[in-house]
Amino acid sequence: MNKFTILLRREIWENKSSFIYLPIVVASLCAFFVISGIGALQIGGDFVNIDADINYKSNQITETYNVDDTFDSLVGRGLQDFSRQPEIAKRNALNGVYLAISDPLILTLRLVIIFYLVMSLYQDRKDRSILFWKSMPVSDFTTVLSKVITALIIVPAIYLACCMALHLVLLLVSTLSALGYDVPIWSTLWAPAGIITRWFEMASYLLIVGLWCLPFYAWVLVVSSRAKSVPLAWIIGLPLVLILLEAIFGTTGHVKDFISDHIAPLFMAKDLERGIGPIFDRIMNVELMISIAIGFAFIAGAVFFRSKADEL
Repeated sequence: MNKFTILLRREIWENKSSFIYLPIVVASLCAFFVISGIGALQIGGDFVNIDADINYKSNQITETYNVDDTFDSLVGRGLQDFSRQPEIAKRNALNGVYLAISDPLILTLRLVIIFYLVMSLYQDRKDRSILFWKSMPVSDFTTVLSKVITALIIVPAIYLACCMALHLVLLLVSTLSALGYDVPIWSTLWAPAGIITRWFEMASYLLIVGLWCLPFYAWVLVVSSRAKSVPLAWIIGLPLVLILLEAIFGTTGHVKDFISDHIAPLFMAKDLERGIGPIFDRIMNVELMISIAIGFAFIAGAVFFRSKADEL
């Protein structure tokens, strides 16, 4: 277990830029745009409302008026209107907002995992450092397994933590924006957001998507353990050949659908929009079991090619 922990730490240390620094940068940029957007609406909305009120008053026969009585903002007015919406409408609206600000991190995560797996076994052979690692008392299976665990659990956990921090920023900034207005903050912003449930759903979503995409991830590992050059060409090329052969000799389209669904399962994002139920329904899906079986077969292939790497 200690050896395996060391291997996991090695993966994090060697990929610190994409595993740790990159999600922090992406989350910070998203937080900056959230704060800037709400601030612009707050300040810009105030000026618009005051100017409109002064122009209106200037056309009336009156001697005095109080600017403070007409002070309002787009944010305040929007929050007051939002607070009067039905509970289900508030939950759906906030769900869309929280998912939207998480999208850049989720997209970055997918790209990071793919490129990490592409280079994970290929780089050791390319720079011949595999000779050093093979001299260590660590099996090829343990080495490959550390790559799989890193891609499926550790990296998503780091990106999930950044999503959680980003959600808290949005929740706190929107709460601060609502403090100056007659708005019930808990029932308007906190309760409909369901922040704890949301984090649990996102963690489940990332884990299940990882298992669903296991055939593709494991295929990338196989190529990384075997390709002598240009691994991306093999990763993309062979699936395209299979799709082309199916188009020529068959009409079902099952191969194309399976490959596309397990590379970019966009339909699962819609599951997340509907809550935890549809996500857990995927666990009992036969296709998920098939995906895991295919993934294990590819992982076994990666272990085999890794064991023969110094002979190939």
